[in-house]
Amino acid sequence: DGAVTALVGGFDFNDAANKGKFNRVMLARRQPGSNFKPFLYAAALARGYTPATLINDAPVVFKSEHLEKDWKPDNSGKKLHGPIRMRLALAKSLNLVAIRLLQFVTIPGFVEYAHKFGFPKASMPPNLSLALGSGEVTPYRLAAAYAIFANGGYRVSPYFITRIEQRGKGVLYQAEPTVACPKCERNPKKYPNINAARRVMDAGVNYQINSMLRGVVQIGTARRASREIKRKDMAGKTGTTNDQVDAWFSGYTSHLVTTVWVGFDNNHSLGKREYGGVAALPAWIHFMKKVMKGKKQTLPLLPRGMVSIKINKKDGLLAGGGSSGTMFETFRVKYAPKRY
Repeated sequence: DGAVTALVGGFDFNDAANKGKFNRVMLARRQPGSNFKPFLYAAALARGYTPATLINDAPVVFKSEHLEKDWKPDNSGKKLHGPIRMRLALAKSLNLVAIRLLQFVTIPGFVEYAHKFGFPKASMPPNLSLALGSGEVTPYRLAAAYAIFANGGYRVSPYFITRIEQRGKGVLYQAEPTVACPKCERNPKKYPNINAARRVMDAGVNYQINSMLRGVVQIGTARRASREIKRKDMAGKTGTTNDQVDAWFSGYTSHLVTTVWVGFDNNHSLGKREYGGVAALPAWIHFMKKVMKGKKQTLPLLPRGMVSIKINKKDGLLAGGGSSGTMFETFRVKYAPKRY
């Protein structure tokens, strides 16, 4: 329902030197880096790509009369993988794959799609660097957007105050939050008193991106979380900007979404190799390990119109009876592979 459980936006609000009165959660506009990629991947899935679609992780050069030199983006670590499945590309946070996905989705198409998650259009630069998270967002806005992944695809509005009471006068104010309510969607007349949130993601796409983000935690750039918190319902994405100026981790369980940002107000570098998985993820682990203790684990159910099919890991196509190197992948029926 978007209820804000905790917020740490500064140092000390009562600090005489005024160092603590700037609320970074609400006001700091920072580049999210790869923390923004899941929204691009979701947009590609919505347009017919699948977690098994092969994308070429290969060099690319962009020439422009407006730039002093060519733009040659590369991956962190400089390693190239050639054709790679989208699921694995997200787990490895490959920049060159993200750029090719944005070319497929188109910049205007992605801006429209991301806007449904609450990102202002003006905050998203109209060029291919958008694939690498070059726009600016607040931690507050990013956490609210990740909540849409976590709750099944519904846009809820964060809120801070549940109720205000006054002695002798009773309740002066009662929040009426929007609620992610699949049963309301199926039968709205049966639940007239629930303020149902609007669905902004296809249920099948939501299931796929959740599965892919769990992969980031299990085998990808955030696998430290899986080692330290023994839960199967954790999902999320790391993020790092150029020269390690900003480090992020946004992640969630079936109960709670938490975004962590680490950086300096003056945009100084955090230091060599201070990536999201190094600088931000440990804080997320420290917090979530405590608040999730004893909470029930719930994994999303496979929505209607989806199938689980055994594929070949190398090419993403159907696996034959004697194939090795296979796995099960989920597809929306109309986009399931037809060839072996």
